[in-house]
Formats: sequence, C-alpha cells, structure tokens
Amino acid sequence: MIEMRVVDLRQDEQNVVWLQSVEGSVMVPIEIGHVEYRSIRSELAGKSMPRPLAYDLMYAMLAHFDAEVEKVQIVELQNQIFYAELILFARGEQVHLDARPSDSIVLALKFGAPIYMDAKIIQQVGFKVRPTE
Repeated sequence: MIEMRVVDLRQDEQNVVWLQSVEGSVMVPIEIGHVEYRSIRSELAGKSMPRPLAYDLMYAMLAHFDAEVEKVQIVELQNQIFYAELILFARGEQVHLDARPSDSIVLALKFGAPIYMDAKIIQQVGFKVRPTE
C-alpha cells in the first residue's frame, strides 16, 4: 500500500479528486459525485455547511460512540470502478467496512486519517509527476 493525499479537485464534465503519493512521484484521478465533491472541497477549505450534511452526521455518530477512522485503503479497481475499505477503530478493535473511495476520502479528511492505495492500482492508472525545478 502506498500512502496518498488529496492534492486537487476538478469539476468539468465530471467531478474528479486527484490523489498524489506522499513521496510525490505519482498521481491518480478518481471520479466522484457532486455531493462528495462539495464535501471534500469544504474539508480542504476548512469550512462547514450551514446545516450538517450526511458526512457531518457520520462523523458525529462515530465520535459519539468513541469510534474513529483509522485509515482508508483503496484496494481494487474493476471495470473502472474503485473499491475501498474504511478502517475504523471502535471498542478496542479494528473494523473493516466496504465503502466507496469518495465517501472514505471525506471521512479520512474529517478524522485526519491517512489514505492508502494498492500499488497495483497505481501501476494501472497512475500518472507520473514531473519534478519541479
């Protein structure tokens, strides 16, 4: 698994979140929905909506029950669909949940949790980053 971070959001015909490896050599685009785009944009900007959105509710519920997002793992790519695991720490144990990467990324940002991607996915769809001079 390679640690990734959110580095950009694009909104054209599609909404896309760009993840870049922490060491900086590769980027991967993931298409996301409009709601997820808005939520990620708000998290990156450090702003909140006037009323809580679904992700705010999920965050509040997890925090209320002393659960937290430990990490996100983007584990598979099949037919251009990414699959992720949301890994929680709750009641002294690790809990793995099947989740969409977009949902997982929003919650990772809310909890300050790391995002990882399987190296095979990066080899399939990653773009090499040109070094800046």
